[in-house]
Amino acid sequence: RFPCGRAAHSALDGERTDLLASLGDMHALLVNAAPVWTTEAREHDRIARDYYRAAIARRPSYPYTWANLAVVKFRLVELDLEFLTALERATTLGPWEPEIQKTVTDLGLAAWPVLPEASRAQVRDNIERGMRGQGETMVRLALHHRRTEVIAPLVQGNERLETILKAGAASG
Repeated sequence: RFPCGRAAHSALDGERTDLLASLGDMHALLVNAAPVWTTEAREHDRIARDYYRAAIARRPSYPYTWANLAVVKFRLVELDLEFLTALERATTLGPWEPEIQKTVTDLGLAAWPVLPEASRAQVRDNIERGMRGQGETMVRLALHHRRTEVIAPLVQGNERLETILKAGAASG
């Protein structure tokens, strides 16, 4: 049964932050596996970006929306100040959230060559926090992005992670 009257307006209220973020998620997920250069993917990513911006304007303290904004900005190859801010806000607002740690690490290492030193330091700090609960994931992301020099100092003394890093570096 569908809501009607006031309930329908409330359910579809464009001012609700969670609805705005969810609409962004929906558009991002529609093309998540699609090649980023397709017209459809770019259009959905732009719509998602706009929904995330609107959600952030209403609730700037939610780290997942900042992280999702950074993801679509990366997919759109918009590696600008807003992208850097989204990475910084995600990791500042959700420093111990495992999904935030993975997202910031993945995007930060992928964009490493164009990141200013201050952003690189934030990504390194994020990786260091991530090493405590999901070290193997952090190592594998560094290997995937060929950024072993970023992770190498953090695995020293951990035989299992050193082995994964050495094996991955040797095969890559």
